[in-house]
Amino acid sequence: MIGEHHHRVNRRDEQFVQKNFGSNWIVERIELISLLKHSPPVAYVTDTLPIMDELTNVPTRPLNPFEARSLEQLRTQEDITIDDRGHYIRMVGSLRASSDCLKCHDVPRGTLLGAFSYRLRAASPAPPNPKLKSPL
Repeated sequence: MIGEHHHRVNRRDEQFVQKNFGSNWIVERIELISLLKHSPPVAYVTDTLPIMDELTNVPTRPLNPFEARSLEQLRTQEDITIDDRGHYIRMVGSLRASSDCLKCHDVPRGTLLGAFSYRLRAASPAPPNPKLKSPL
C-alpha cells in the first residue's frame, strides 16, 4: 500500500499458509522489505507494519541470505519463496504495483516494489514438508 495507508498482510499469503501448512502456525515476525528507498534493499524492523509516510525514522537491518536470494526469484515473477525447516518456516512474498500503486509510482503494473518477510513457527513440532522446501 502507499502514502498514508498501512501495509497489510496479503490475503493471498494468509490463504497460502492455511492451505499448505494448516492453522497450527504462529506468525513470529512480518517485516517490510524496501526496494525503492534503500540500496541495497533493507528490512524495516518494527513491531507493526509501518506506514509509508513514517518510514524515515524506522530502524532497518540488512537482508539475511534467504531474503536476498528470494528477491532474485521475486524479480523473475515468482510471488512467494518458502524455506520450510519443520519447526519454523521462512517466506518472502512479493509486493507488486497494483492500479492503486500507480498513483504514486511511475512503474508498469506488476512491477516488484517491495516484499514481506515472514517467519512462522509451529505451535507444536511438525515434520518438514519436502514438496515446499525452497531450493534456496
